[in-house]
Amino acid sequence: MRILVTGATGFVGPHLIRRLSAKHEVAVLLRPQARTQRLAGINPAPKQLVWDGVATSLAPLLETFHPDAVMHLATSFFGSVHKTEDIDAMIDGNVRFPSVLVDAMVKIGCKNLISTGSIAQHCNNATYAPLNLFAASKQAFADILTYFINVGGLGRAVTVELADTFGPDDPRTKLLQMLMKSAASGEALGMSPGGQHVDFTHVDDVVSAFERALELVFELPMGQQRTYAVRSNKPMTVKAFVELFNSINTKPAKVEWGKRNYHGPEFLTPWQQGEMLPGWKPTISLQDGLTALLKTQRAA
Repeated sequence: MRILVTGATGFVGPHLIRRLSAKHEVAVLLRPQARTQRLAGINPAPKQLVWDGVATSLAPLLETFHPDAVMHLATSFFGSVHKTEDIDAMIDGNVRFPSVLVDAMVKIGCKNLISTGSIAQHCNNATYAPLNLFAASKQAFADILTYFINVGGLGRAVTVELADTFGPDDPRTKLLQMLMKSAASGEALGMSPGGQHVDFTHVDDVVSAFERALELVFELPMGQQRTYAVRSNKPMTVKAFVELFNSINTKPAKVEWGKRNYHGPEFLTPWQQGEMLPGWKPTISLQDGLTALLKTQRAA
């Protein structure tokens, strides 16, 4: 198959492309300013489609590759609390861009989409309760996607809603990276009381989930969409995660609990709603994955 991937320069994207390239013809959709170092070494190398950001130019660009399916991993803004200056980029990345993308898919006759949602859409185990504006923007596209399935001409869609992810080659600055930095520097990390829940899935298992979603989308009848959860189903509090990290790492991170307040809505209740992705389950435990990751970090 010919598979087009967005979000190719993020965390999960290069891992997924490496796996897909062994089985399929893969192209990646990039902006002119994209840094492609994370794609180096993938063999065979994916075809690069560079988009200028103009809505009307996307369909002709996609037609040069004519994908059988699109795997949309791209997102914009990861912070829990946005600033006013973040809003334009967030709406562009999470609402405008995927809307233009699906519109272009319809124009060239590409019927199959795998999209990416977030645990942040389900604060405190609600069917829908956005943790932040990022989550609300993800939900906005989910609603737009329903339009494209019901009315707008898209054939089939599977949305994979991810919980917390971790693994090697993670460019993000999130809890795990902050703990590793604190452990290396010896500087204390000021944190909340630590009662929030996290639910980590290793990136290799996340890639397997996307591969399974790709299979499932072709099994759906035309005009149908499904949304599935991808998580370990073994949530723990942030405080428990830090304890696990410190039990594994040779040099523990110093954490000052309660140094800051909870900043608003938090996952004080684990996310357990949503149908799990059929035919998939995680194979790498948090402890095993974390042990391997920290060992690699020490060797680097």
